[in-house]
Amino acid sequence: MALTVFVIVFPAIVCGVFFLILWNRPYVFYPPAEFSGDVGVQAYVEAMHYRGAAQIPQFVDSRTVYQKLSTAAGSTDTTVSGPAVVSLRALLTVCGTTPDAFATAAQLLTQLQQVMAAAIIDDAKLKTLNDAITALKLN
Repeated sequence: MALTVFVIVFPAIVCGVFFLILWNRPYVFYPPAEFSGDVGVQAYVEAMHYRGAAQIPQFVDSRTVYQKLSTAAGSTDTTVSGPAVVSLRALLTVCGTTPDAFATAAQLLTQLQQVMAAAIIDDAKLKTLNDAITALKLN
């Protein structure tokens, strides 16, 4: 009887502890090789920590703007795609990224993704991104 209880309860406890660690400290499951060279381990650890409800709506707004610009920039209608590309260039410039003069809409969207990824880890960059979105009236 005791062996049966042990065989059933022990794996459940191990699984529970695993998911508890995964939920509270997800960075411990990544080896140092997983972190890129230009961003340190500490930056990733900070990015994985929950920062509070105030940051979530700001980033959601950024994603919404990205989706709108992506859809508009991909349009075959130049009256729709032209202003979207201009808005992308302006947004990237305000965020401190210098877009190439001959960059395509896809390249500009990739640069915006990079800006958004940097904003996840850095609250100052997130504020700059949100201020740029508000100033350009993209939301």
